[in-house]
Amino acid sequence: LTFFDTHKLIKADLALSLDVIFHLTEEEMFNAYMKMLFNSSNKFVIIYSSNKDHFEAPHLKDRKFTDWIDRNELGWTLVEKIDNKFKHDEKDEINTSRSDFYIYKKLNSK
Repeated sequence: LTFFDTHKLIKADLALSLDVIFHLTEEEMFNAYMKMLFNSSNKFVIIYSSNKDHFEAPHLKDRKFTDWIDRNELGWTLVEKIDNKFKHDEKDEINTSRSDFYIYKKLNSK
């Protein structure tokens, strides 16, 4: 995390998280990041990440982040999941990805 918005002054209609979540290997950092991500948006959060529980390497930890959102961000709903058309292939790590797009909308937002 590059900063903490402890006064919750930074707000936008959209917050993006692109290839970040699986790099957060520590629980405390993951929880802080997710809270900051959802607190910084008035309407939408888009996450591009893998969404499974799997520890692969010291610098990578796949997480089923949708479960965390369901438990901790009750005012948000998943409105769309866009599957990556270049699905992960272990034989082609450079041109494929484990990540998909997840679009969340804040309930009662216009």
